[in-house]
Amino acid sequence: MADVVYRKKVLSIDDNRQIGSTLRPKFEEAGYQFESAYSGQEGLEKMRTYQPDLVLLDIMMPLMDGHEVLRRIKSDPELKHIPVIMVSAKRDKETVIRTVQGGATDYLVKPVDVKRLLEKVGRVLPTV
Repeated sequence: MADVVYRKKVLSIDDNRQIGSTLRPKFEEAGYQFESAYSGQEGLEKMRTYQPDLVLLDIMMPLMDGHEVLRRIKSDPELKHIPVIMVSAKRDKETVIRTVQGGATDYLVKPVDVKRLLEKVGRVLPTV
């Protein structure tokens, strides 16, 4: 029987559907499983079923922004251990500080350099 290799799971929460379709092949090529959610609420629900090892989270989303999603993740005993990398077009220092103080592991400004994003993810979640 062959050894089963566990691939680390990444969940992208971003209301822009193009982000997920652009990142998926790059992450899968790098050895990760990749799933997308397109709203804060959907992202929180998928976290429970998909059980990601890391979350990529946008800030500017309708209904529930990334700050609120991050707050809910970090206040939930079942989810708070999951590292979150914020990926946003917001580049002001106050926003970056707010997300790091809120529990984000890292912050990357859009438009995303996929190679740089994969490097950041690799530092947090090395592949097997």
